[in-house]
Amino acid sequence: LAVPTERTNINAPATDISGKRLGVARYNAAGMKLDRIEFARGSWFMPVAGRKFSTIVANPPYVSDMEYVVHEFELRHEPALALRGGDDGLACIKTIIAQAPRHLFKDGWLAIEHGYRQGAAVEILMREAAETDNQRVAIGKRRLAVGADLRQCNLTRETQFSIRGHVVILMQVRA
Repeated sequence: LAVPTERTNINAPATDISGKRLGVARYNAAGMKLDRIEFARGSWFMPVAGRKFSTIVANPPYVSDMEYVVHEFELRHEPALALRGGDDGLACIKTIIAQAPRHLFKDGWLAIEHGYRQGAAVEILMREAAETDNQRVAIGKRRLAVGADLRQCNLTRETQFSIRGHVVILMQVRA
């Protein structure tokens, strides 16, 4: 809900596999008077099949199975489905990176939150996708990786992430 709170000129579909979490998000959005969000239940891009966006922002589960076991007590108030990202914590991130190009306009952006130790791995995944897609590049931040179309942007590591047009927010979903 942070993106549509900050950017009042966007429409934002929000997807989640959990009906319960979507209910909480709807309740929070109503309390914040955010009426430009279209909530849809389903995994990742399934609820927005066939649609394209200028920006995709994702906060997927990225805690590795081992980290989850080690920190289970501290994480007990969060649903495991919202946290666990597989053996290396990258399972959902890999799915998003693989599917996002079909849902981005030519000059679109992909932003993915990840764990503080996963930046290099996410950057590699985005660069590998760039080799097959011939247009995406990763800009590594401490806990955010952004991919953009190099043919349309002059990017540096200091490039600020900006949101234009329509955005799809993919909340914590497990593929």
